[in-house]
Amino acid sequence: MKMSRMLVMAAVVGFLFAVCAPAAEMDANMPKEMTIKGKVEVKKDDAGMITAVMIKTWDMTYHVTLDAKGMELGAMEGKHVAATGMVMKKEHEHWLTVVKFEERMPKEKEKEKEKTY
Repeated sequence: MKMSRMLVMAAVVGFLFAVCAPAAEMDANMPKEMTIKGKVEVKKDDAGMITAVMIKTWDMTYHVTLDAKGMELGAMEGKHVAATGMVMKKEHEHWLTVVKFEERMPKEKEKEKEKTY
């Protein structure tokens, strides 16, 4: 009786490994909802139209999808923001499709603000 239980358990564990391993591999390129905090940088063409919006963090650059929210974020050029959206890796770049964002003060300015009160 114990041998049959061990075989059943081994089959269940094997099945779980077979199901979970491909899911872990697929997850690497699936979009993930994240909040990115950084400085907005914008590239424009000669006519002044926005051609690229990026959020620069201390260690990475996120390219922003230029949909309606992405263009709104482009108006925040030079400001520090916290942008929430879906992040996906395409080739060697990280792309963010923005759902919402808000302006954030850099830590140095927050400290200055606290000192004035």
